[in-house]
Amino acid sequence: MPKTTPLREDLSKRAARREEARKMKRLRPGQGHKVADLIENIIARLEAIEEILGLKESEE
Repeated sequence: MPKTTPLREDLSKRAARREEARKMKRLRPGQGHKVADLIENIIARLEAIEEILGLKESEE
């Protein structure tokens, strides 16, 4: 069956691309501040949503 070889090559290329994407997503030393900034942004957005929905008393 000649189709199995190209399929295997295609699957191995896909696996290589997935592994490369995983490596790119991994945090490297010195990137902890990026995570902290993301968390702060998420918390700020959640607080704004709570205020809009009236779940949180606005600070006056």
